[in-house]
Amino acid sequence: MYNIKYTESRMVTDTTKLVAYINWLNAKGQAMMDADPDLWVGMLTTDLDHWAGYGITTPDQLGDYLDAQSGDF
Repeated sequence: MYNIKYTESRMVTDTTKLVAYINWLNAKGQAMMDADPDLWVGMLTTDLDHWAGYGITTPDQLGDYLDAQSGDF
């Protein structure tokens, strides 16, 4: 049987990191828009239930998801 306290602690750490990563990405996008008034950058939600619905609970998973969604340009 697994250690529930470790698992819960790990989950809290991962979700805290996920929100921090999303906030960082949003701040980066906002800075880009501030520098160029003709640029529009979409902001990501920090709603963890939204991301969990996609199976995303860590910054690495979100990065992989965003990379996959961006396609080849």
